Amino acid sequence: MSIGVLGGCTQQQTPPPVAGHTVIIKNFAFDPTIITVKVGENVTWTNDDSVPHHVKADDSLFDSNTLSNGQSYTFQFTAVGIYNYTCVIHASMHGRVIVE
Repeated sequence: MSIGVLGGCTQQQTPPPVAGHTVIIKNFAFDPTIITVKVGENVTWTNDDSVPHHVKADDSLFDSNTLSNGQSYTFQFTAVGIYNYTCVIHASMHGRVIVE
C-alpha cells in the first residue's frame, strides 16, 4: 500500500477588491451629479457640507439615513440599471447612478 502526498493542489483565491467611486456632497449638490459604474462596484457618498444630508434612491433601493459633515455612506450596485436619487432633506438635490 502506498500513500501519496499531492503538493500544491489546494489553492485559495482571494476575490479582487471591489472598485469604488465617490460622490461628494457639497454646496447643496452631488459631485458628480451623474456617475457611471460597473455591476459589483461601490459608490460612496461623503458629506463635505456644513449641513446634514440624506441620500435615498427614488425606488428606495438604497438609503443612507442622515449624514452629518464628514460622514459617508457606501452602496454596492449588483444590477444593471439607472438609479435616480435625491436628498430627502433638500428635495432640490438630485443625482443619478448608471450601472453598466
